[in-house]
Amino acid sequence: MKCLRFLAPLAFSAFLLVGCGSNPTSSSLISSVPASASSSSTPESSVSSSPDVEVAPFEANSSLIFNEFAVGASPVSRAVELANIGESAIDLSSYTIGIYKGLSRTITYRVPLKGTIAAKSVFVIADSGSNSAYTAKANLTSSELINNGTYPMVLLHEDKRVDTLGVPGYQTAWGAACSLVRKNEYQVGRDTFEPYDWVPFTADNLAYLGVYACPMSEERLKQGPKLTQADLDAPYISNSQGGGGCLPVTVSYYGDGDTTDFNYPAELNAMGYEDGHAFRYQNIDTPEIQHGDYIQAQPWGYAAKTFNNNLLRSATSILIQSVKGGDLTETYGRLLGFVWYTTVANPAPSDYINLNHATVLAGFSKIAFSGVATSQMNSDDLSYYSYLVDANDYAAKLGLKVHGETDPDFNY
Repeated sequence: MKCLRFLAPLAFSAFLLVGCGSNPTSSSLISSVPASASSSSTPESSVSSSPDVEVAPFEANSSLIFNEFAVGASPVSRAVELANIGESAIDLSSYTIGIYKGLSRTITYRVPLKGTIAAKSVFVIADSGSNSAYTAKANLTSSELINNGTYPMVLLHEDKRVDTLGVPGYQTAWGAACSLVRKNEYQVGRDTFEPYDWVPFTADNLAYLGVYACPMSEERLKQGPKLTQADLDAPYISNSQGGGGCLPVTVSYYGDGDTTDFNYPAELNAMGYEDGHAFRYQNIDTPEIQHGDYIQAQPWGYAAKTFNNNLLRSATSILIQSVKGGDLTETYGRLLGFVWYTTVANPAPSDYINLNHATVLAGFSKIAFSGVATSQMNSDDLSYYSYLVDANDYAAKLGLKVHGETDPDFNY
């Protein structure tokens, strides 16, 4: 269980639960992973360690791959998009989509394909019970596309597997309640599911279903969310909750990697948040530094503090942003939200960098706590929480800092 991470709701309901450690790989004609695991488990070892689940051998370099999986806020609506990344048209009659229901050891549902897909084109299959927004985009409908984004799914070419979504033998919400779009940089069939290959747009966002290219580049995602003038104009507080707006602050005390004491505008002073009141960074949780005898320092704790403090010291301007529709404070009474900084002398809104996101991207924190409210805050058609998910997947894929590196300055 140590490698599990829960990514809380995206848009309107739960988004996904995926493993950050090794995933199963197939190494023989029929390979497997344990099917006796609970629905919240993710495999931590190779499939060769248990002969429980039948998985077809993997065939690399397929021209046909999964390109999008879309599930509505109501999961009866769903569709999967295939992409032909090759240079020639493909006859789909030798391809099948296989779906493992829950913890099933064998494929439960099969969707036989038919038709032809042109080079550099896509082909959409929708569940026949989906609403018209989904079926209108479909090249094919099927009553066997029974998957709410928690059942493992494979693309089969005859008796070989050419792409994989989820992990056969484990029911995890790898694509629940979202439109999962594959990044252009990772249009390749996978033996094991790679969360970082995908961008989770909100449920029922079908703007990219039937579109070959992902609208969001890897480089843009790594920049994190961006502020607009509308964010600066929004109220910081609305009906005793966060209004999603921004306020300028200065540092009163440099804290650790996820908490800073700021000097606040009169608006917050009047509400009892005096200068020097602590501000807790939303959705991150960096390792601890030493606090007396009651909280012990952890690996990467002081490195996270240095990372945070250096960026704040370099800033020409710092903003705090409340979580729209979320609580103003957290359990211990600290203000809660996002911190933005810039080194530009006369910054435009887009010049600010989200420090919460930068901390996760650098590997100093895994994504933490509920994403219900931050899933409602958007930048360039993607929620703040999705940017954090992507940053977490990036750091996990590379094994950065808290995802596996040894802290050279920590006395283990």
